[in-house]
Amino acid sequence: IKARNNLSDDDDDSLFNGIGTLVVLERGINRKIKDQPVSDKLKEYKKSEYESVRNLNIKLESGLEWDKDAVEMRATEEYNKLFHFMESDVCKCMAI
Repeated sequence: IKARNNLSDDDDDSLFNGIGTLVVLERGINRKIKDQPVSDKLKEYKKSEYESVRNLNIKLESGLEWDKDAVEMRATEEYNKLFHFMESDVCKCMAI
């Protein structure tokens, strides 16, 4: 991806193995697109029942530059979602 190509030797490669680049998909979609180019994956993202996947697809198709800053921003957004979920009453009820 463009973001990985823009890394310098000083950048942390783990950025591209983290939550900012991960997409949770339905099993069928994931199996179908696992080794396909990103452009083909975007077509399948539209079929996802997961709102987060459809929203990411909309951003990417509308011209979001998928670079280091975009990956870092998405990682922050995903960490925040997880944090708020873990602090929610829903999660606390599940732990009981």
